[in-house]
Parts: sequence; C-alpha cells; structure tokens
Amino acid sequence: AKAQAEVQPAAAASDVLADQPAPASTTMGTGKGKGTVGALIPDELAGLIPKLTGSLAVDVQTWEAVALAAPGISVSGSPLKVQLGLTHEGTQDLSLAVDAPKLGVKPDPQTLFDIAGFTVKAEVKDVLGEPDALLKLGLGAFAGAGVKVANAKVEASGGMAKGVDFAVSAGGDVDADLAGRFKPGELSLARLNAAYRQLSLGVRSQGPVHVAYGPGMVDVRGLSIDILPKGHLDLQAKMDNGALNAQGRLSRVEMAAYRKLVPALPEGGIEADISLKGPLEAPEGGLNLKVSKLKVPEVPFGPMDFVLKALIGHDGAGQRVLANLEIPKSTLALFGGKESTIQVRVPLKSLGQGQPPLPDETGRLDGKVQYRGTLDKLWALADQADRRLAGRLGLDAQIAGSMKDPKVSGKVTLDSCTFSDVASGLEVRDIKLAATLANTAKALLDNKVAFDFSCTDGRAGRVAFKGSSDLQGRSLDVKGTIRDFAPLRRQDLKAVLSGELAVAGPATSPRVTGNVRVDKGQFDLEQLSVVGGVDELPLEEGPKDRLVANLGKQKASEAEAKKAQAAKGSASASGPGSLDIHFTMPPRFFVYGYGLDTSWRADLRIRGPLTQPGITGEVRSERGKLDFLNRKFTMAKGQVLFNGGLDPLLDIQLKNEVADIEAFVNVQGTPDKIDFSLTSNPDMPQEEIISRILFGKSSSELTQFELLQLGATVARMVAFRKTGGGMATMAKNTVGLDVLNVNQAEGGGATLEMGKYLTDKLYVGVEKATGEKAQTSAIIQLELGPRTSATVKTGGSNTSAGLKWKYDY
Repeated sequence: AKAQAEVQPAAAASDVLADQPAPASTTMGTGKGKGTVGALIPDELAGLIPKLTGSLAVDVQTWEAVALAAPGISVSGSPLKVQLGLTHEGTQDLSLAVDAPKLGVKPDPQTLFDIAGFTVKAEVKDVLGEPDALLKLGLGAFAGAGVKVANAKVEASGGMAKGVDFAVSAGGDVDADLAGRFKPGELSLARLNAAYRQLSLGVRSQGPVHVAYGPGMVDVRGLSIDILPKGHLDLQAKMDNGALNAQGRLSRVEMAAYRKLVPALPEGGIEADISLKGPLEAPEGGLNLKVSKLKVPEVPFGPMDFVLKALIGHDGAGQRVLANLEIPKSTLALFGGKESTIQVRVPLKSLGQGQPPLPDETGRLDGKVQYRGTLDKLWALADQADRRLAGRLGLDAQIAGSMKDPKVSGKVTLDSCTFSDVASGLEVRDIKLAATLANTAKALLDNKVAFDFSCTDGRAGRVAFKGSSDLQGRSLDVKGTIRDFAPLRRQDLKAVLSGELAVAGPATSPRVTGNVRVDKGQFDLEQLSVVGGVDELPLEEGPKDRLVANLGKQKASEAEAKKAQAAKGSASASGPGSLDIHFTMPPRFFVYGYGLDTSWRADLRIRGPLTQPGITGEVRSERGKLDFLNRKFTMAKGQVLFNGGLDPLLDIQLKNEVADIEAFVNVQGTPDKIDFSLTSNPDMPQEEIISRILFGKSSSELTQFELLQLGATVARMVAFRKTGGGMATMAKNTVGLDVLNVNQAEGGGATLEMGKYLTDKLYVGVEKATGEKAQTSAIIQLELGPRTSATVKTGGSNTSAGLKWKYDY
C-alpha cells in the first residue's frame, strides 16, 4: 500500500489532495491504496493542530513480502481490508474498519497462531477534545499455543469523562463473559465469569463488584466469586489516607479438584480467614488457615486436620508476626502423638509511613517446637512389614538468632523403645537415644550435635555408643562398646556378642572400624526353619525291597555344577563408606542336631566398601562328632574358608571305622549348594556303606526287620537334608503302621497295602484293590532266613502260598 500526504498552511480554507506515488514508500505486499486527506488550518493554529478530513483504504492481496522483512516467518491468509475515515464537523471524528477473514502466522516449523473472522469497527467522536468512542472487535476463531478460542467479541462504548461500558465474551477452550463500566477512579463489574476448560480453572462472580481507586486510596466492595473447580472467595477491603481495613474469607477449596494443574496435590479442604486493620505501616490482625481431612498419597495415616494461626501486631520487642500451628488431638492420635507445640515469632521492619512492613532479616527470631508421642504408628511410614519399632519419642527445639543467621538448639529423645525383626529373630530392648544441640556459644559455633545411644537384649547384654556430628552430617565421630549382647530370639541360633566399634567421616561415606567377638553361641540344626519337601526314594517290588533306598542314584539325580568361587581379595570400592572389622570367635560356638555335636572357632577380617564388603579368613572345627546310622563319627576335617567374597567354601569330613571299612560323611561346596555324600575305604556303593555302618554286614544279608530299620534310617537322613517326610510318612506315623504302599494291580488299577511287623520275622498285612468287584486279601509273611521267606495270601475264594529265595551278587 502506497500513500502520500502533504499539509500546507493557508490563510483561508483549502483542500490538499494526496493521490500520487510517495517519494519514499514502504511495500508490505501486493495491494492498492487510495484516498484524500483535507486539512483546514486557521491562521493562528497553522502548523499545530490540523483539522483532517478524508479517507484511506488499504487492500492487501498477498503476504509474500513479509518474508523479506522477517526471514523464517511466513504469513498467509485471505486479503486484508482496512478503511479509515476522518471527518470534521465542529469536532474531529474518526472511523476505522478492519476485515481479515483468515490470517495465519507461522514461524517455521510450527504454527504460532491462526485466526479467522477478525473484524474491527471503531468510531471515535471528538478525538482531540472529549472522545466518545464505539469499539467492536470480533474474532471468529483463534488457535495458538495449544489453545482454541471461538466467537470472541469485545465491545466498548462511551468516553472517559462519562465512563466506558464494556463487554467481553468468548467460547472454545476459553469461556468468558465479562461486563462492566469503567471511568477514571472507578471500575464496576456486573458480570465476571471466565474459565479455562483444559484445566477446569476459572472464576464466577455471585454479584456486582465495585472497585474505587485514587491517590492513596483503594476500595473493593462486593467481591464474592466462586473459584473453579472448587472454592469461594469473599473480600471487602479499603485503604484510605494510610489506614487499612480488610476482611477476607477463602472457603470450600478442595485440593484434589486442582490435580489437573498440580497432579501431586493431596486430598483435603482449605479454609482461610484474614483480617487487617490500622495504619498501613503498622497493621494489626491475623490469619487463620485451616486444612481439613488431609490425605497425602502413600502416607498410611487417615484424614488429618491442621490449623495455622498468625497474629500481626506489636509486643515489647516491636512489630511481629506470631505464628502457631495447632494440631488437634484426633490428628495427633493418628501418628501416636500426645502433645505438640509449634510456634515462631518473626520480626517485622517498617519501611515508612504509608508502606506495609516486611520481615526483618536482622531482627530477633524466636520459636519453639515440642512433641511427645509414641513411635509405633510413625513406624508405619518406614513400610517395613516384618520389622517393628515401638517406644516413646520426644522433641524439644528452640529457634533463635535472626532470619539471616538462625540458631537452632534442642534435643531429640527416644526412650523405652523396642526394635524387632521377625524374619531374622532379632529383638533389641530398652533403646535410648539423646541427640542434643546445646544452646551454648561453642556448640552453636561448632554446629555440632552430640548424641548418646544405648540398648540391651533384655538380659545382661548392653550396647552403648557416644559421639557427635555436625548438622550436615559431614563429620561423624562415634565410638561404642558391645558387652555380652544376645539380641537373637530364635530356636535355631543363639549368640552372645562383645566388641568395640567406631564410625568416622561424613554420614554419606562413613568409615566403620572395630573388633567384634562371639563369646559363645549355638546353632541347632533340628530347629532350623526350612521349607518342607517330598523326597521320592527309588524302591523295588515287595515289602522288603521297597524299604531299600538307592542313595547313589539319588545323589546322581541331585548333582549340579557348583557355583564359581568368589574373586579373591577385597572388592574395590564401588560405593560410599568402608568397613574394617576384625571378627573372632573362640571355640565356644556349638553346632548340633540330627546327631551332630561340634564346636567351632573363627578368625575373619571383613573389609571393603559398605555396599560390597569382602571376607577373608576361616571358621574351623575344634572338635566334633556325629551320631549317624547308629554309629559314632568323629570329626576328621572341618573348615569353612572365606577367600574375599561373601560365599564360603565348605570342607567337612567325619570318619567311622566299622567292620572291614572306613566310612566317611562328607559335606562340601557352598552354603546355597551343599554337596552331601558318603564314601568309604575301600570304595563301595552308598547303600552298602549304609548297611555296613548300621548292621555291620552287606544289605543282601539283612533280615526283613533289619531292612525296615534301614529304611527308617534312610528316611531320617533324607529329613536331615530337606526336612520333609512326605504324606506317606505322616500317614504311617499317624496310624502306627510299618508299611503303607500303593501298588499297581495285575490287569491295571491299583492296590493299597497296609501292614505291620508283629515280630522281627513275622509280617501281617491287608491288601485292597480298587474297582467295583475288588476283594480284600490278608497277607502273612514269615522270614525263614537271610535269603528265604514264605508268604501266604488269602482273599475271597482264592488262597495262595509261595516260597521265595533271593541271592544278591
């Protein structure tokens, strides 16, 4: 669009036309412009205030030229039309019309905004005097920054002297309905409704709002609005000539309703009342903030209530804010609290007359925090289902100094506490802790917390630690002793500990050193809790042969590759902190059960990073014996070796000389994969070793009753390995039977056999077959010799007898 205007003074009224190309022009696109401008200038005002008449029309057809002025930005859309009119009939008037049906601005590669249906209509009378305007702005659609607006309208009419009436409306993502009147010093809102639909946020007035303002004066009346999605605000306030009088109330706020804006908000309601009155530089009043039915995610406490009261006023030390957090007893009870006091005094500094005070960073700060309660409910925050901590907790803290340099002193105490770990059987009693930051110049200067910790095992054992640390935990210095401490409450394991420990360095990377000794202890294998299982013994046909367990086959089926030995030497530091503990155990630690009776000694070094320590040294048997298969085995070798890892290597052997052989019980491997075996000198199959140990002869020479004893002994040995006898064992023990078997019948089906040995050579049993026509048979078996037996079986109309001779080779 090109235009040129020239203004020349004249003694009389004259017209000045502009319809030629301008010597200096600006091209914004392809279009055209035309118009006339006339100026009638009185002689006395020539060159000062012209009276303008005429019109100007701008029609932009394309927008390519914008790319030359702003590289990287493209503008597209339909033609833009602008109409400007100037008239002067006693007053200077102006009219403006803009029509842009469609317009888009795109900074590559994303679109900044798109508009459609943009229109402007403005009429202003007496532009240079007392303007009286009519403005209408319309926007059919707007899209930009993720927001869509439709049918937006702005209308305003009137002038500053009489006031301007205005109205705003919009739809789409932004829903607005605003109407009121404005003139200098006064604003009235008849309607105030606005909402942002994507976040469900907005306000909605419940009546007209009036705001008056002027030099040193503000007056707000009738402000009563709903805060969407949930809440309400009422406010009346006036400040005039340096005096303030304000009352406000925030109510019905539900925090969970605002999770679209802040997803982590908890559940609960908020109410607040504020009242201020007096000179602006020294007001008095207060704030009451109430939080009700607060429920924080992941916190296992029920709905809680809190009240914060803040009083603004004067005391002997000057102007201050006195804040107090009140916790109702019902809320305290949720986490085991008995009483609580949280109070702080913040000094205020006046900035002069007519200016509100601000917190004084160098003024005297004063506060206190006190709490008394129990630990059992607070422990739920730790989320440790198998661990329990109970007892009394106390807190006394004082706040002094200034906001710029606060000083905190106080004491945290634990008293009569008990800690238990169900899984490990650990129980510690009489726990006491006193952590103190003294209110002395030296303690406050050093910023050191001193603490004293002690506990017992409920008997004669005691642990005591003393030390100090700065508040940031950068400098720990803790030393303690352990005396006759037996914290385990287990049936299988008991130990009494003594020693000395020290902790130094930062809390994030402490160095733990010391000596720990097991004065005495015991490990009962028969009380060891393991998961039971069912072991299948490979049995052969017949009541005699079913009792013989082929342990060699069982061992072969259970054998697996052993775990690789842990790398030698201490692991390199891969985590914060370090360990250096010397662990010793005199030969007063006893391991017994299932016929085993041994004593052990140990000398170990535990060192390396806290997260991955290494162990070197050995645990060695001092003496031992094993009652196995009715024989006494003596400890020939017993060693548990640590070569730097956490998994030791086991090498244990027990020996017995019986008949013409030496029998050995061997335990080797690692704790999670123990290799249990029987060997002999000379070498024999395991079933032969068991037979010779138990009866002093080969299994082929055993009587029926001896084979029964052999089977029971084998079952006990299996129980030693996996602690589970199975359903058959349970049934036999319940009904008092020696034999309980399910066999395959001739022609299919199954038979159930139950029997008992009346003497060591006479067996009586009953056999029942399945099926509709099944019969019940009685069995009598007599042992005639080591290799010969006679059997009589009768049932229904059939009776059979047989003689059996067997030779094993």
